Amino acid sequence: DSIRIYVNTKVIDEFGRKKTTRLKTVIVDVKGELLIDSPGNKSGLKSLHKFPKFNSLKESYAYYDKKAVQGGVYNRDNFSFQLEPFELDSLDNFKNQGLNFEGTFESAGIFPVFNETLSIQPDYSLGFVRPTPPEGFDVYNGKGKFYNEIKLSNEGLKGDGYLEYLTSTTESKDLNFHPDSMFGIGENYVIEEQMDNVQYPPVSGNDVFVKWLPIKDYMKVYTKEKPLSFYDGESKFYGSIKYNPKELRGAGKYEFQEATLYSRDYLFKFMEFDSDTADFILESLEDNLLTFNTTNVNAHVDFKERKALFISNAGSTIINLPENQYIAKIDRFTWFMDSKEIELSGGEVSEEASKKDLSLEGSKFTSVHPDQDSLSFYSSAATFDYNNKIIKARNVKLFLVGDSYFYPDS
Repeated sequence: DSIRIYVNTKVIDEFGRKKTTRLKTVIVDVKGELLIDSPGNKSGLKSLHKFPKFNSLKESYAYYDKKAVQGGVYNRDNFSFQLEPFELDSLDNFKNQGLNFEGTFESAGIFPVFNETLSIQPDYSLGFVRPTPPEGFDVYNGKGKFYNEIKLSNEGLKGDGYLEYLTSTTESKDLNFHPDSMFGIGENYVIEEQMDNVQYPPVSGNDVFVKWLPIKDYMKVYTKEKPLSFYDGESKFYGSIKYNPKELRGAGKYEFQEATLYSRDYLFKFMEFDSDTADFILESLEDNLLTFNTTNVNAHVDFKERKALFISNAGSTIINLPENQYIAKIDRFTWFMDSKEIELSGGEVSEEASKKDLSLEGSKFTSVHPDQDSLSFYSSAATFDYNNKIIKARNVKLFLVGDSYFYPDS
């Protein structure tokens, strides 16, 4: 059998009385007795305020498996509140604050089993608000630890506090705990750096969406409007990261102070990161105009050495230098962050000029200036000084102009 309980609300009717509403939580598997009056007061001569009353004679249960509660994720087989035998007195005139049920809470392994007291929650369901012990509660069979406040109601099992997983800490006022996952907005999110066999960089952010899947043993973090901060604290990352005991990966836009990298797959380590396929953009330091850009490169960024190596995935790649009105065909380049220079490298190439095959080595530079008729040249050692917007080309063997070519005099 089950018990449905009506309680007073804060709403006053036209007669000045509090309106009632039915509790959203039903107590089930109830066995007990309803006493209308005391056995010694059969004639009803005495006014006994405790009557009528109900005594339950064995354990009963409250479940939270309705669709209205977080979509019905809390299966009653392993998520329930077991009520100890209880007494409800003054049934014709009881007060909300007197409606309390002691018992034991089981949460499908989210938290350890613990004793608690159900009471009426603001949404007119039965639940509780309780602190964790100072040392926190293990969550999901020890995969993490949660500290501060746990809440149960028809809004679901929630937490207000901070969660620790691996070297990360998620601080939130509203975490949702499901049997297979935890999610919510992290007001503050931090990954502490780690230098062991498994490496993590320092990461921090605010107002991010966090989803943790403890059974699969990984956590995903999505930026909203604010970026995540990586490494030096000056880099910004927009997108998502996937964090587990083996690695930290990501997908999205990585902003340096002067450049931007786009990739669907980054592998982040303690002081470096890699991407198999990325697009690189460098902007002018003065007016934010596009200075240097290329696509489809393999990227290795090293913050300890303060440089980054990019290798074309297609054998060679086209670099656009719009402010200089040149394009360059290269197979790799190295970005030196502090000296504000990019070293351009090319392999051996062949070009037909004046009906002769010329075997040339280095990066090919071609002018896109409308008055220079596709002037081009090869340089085996070229550097782009993007601070001063200068291409420094060395070991230039010849220049190509249309169908002609000529050699420099020195």
